Amino acid sequence: MPENVYVIGTMNTADRSIALLDAAIRRRFAFEEMHPEEPPVRDLLRRWLGPSGTDDPRPALLQALNAAIPESDRDFKIGPSYLMRSDAGTDAGLARIWRHDLLPLLEEHFHGRFSRADVHDRFGLEAIRRAAGVAVGPDAAEERPST
Repeated sequence: MPENVYVIGTMNTADRSIALLDAAIRRRFAFEEMHPEEPPVRDLLRRWLGPSGTDDPRPALLQALNAAIPESDRDFKIGPSYLMRSDAGTDAGLARIWRHDLLPLLEEHFHGRFSRADVHDRFGLEAIRRAAGVAVGPDAAEERPST
């Protein structure tokens, strides 16, 4: 195989359905963790937004969300890609992403430990905005589930 060919595979450690990797595979490849709270991933959203994103609340929101997730759930911290979508640039889009993408992930992960309402109280956009010190926009209405 040519020296300039690289095989890159990814695995989400939060996905418990993936079995342990075979020892033969482990011997043949290098493994590099790309955790959302470690460089280079930690600063990816801020770099992606560039100079025009200095007032954008998304990096602060992502940092506050991951700070709210207990360290015992380190493998379940959220990466930046959810907030790199074009609709994440508006309050309404951000609220949709939180409601339809992030909160369902967190509800599933914390099922049996926190009620659905507790997940929304701890990790909902409104709570994370307060934790990050980010003002709430007028179109950022957020639904709170019934218990």
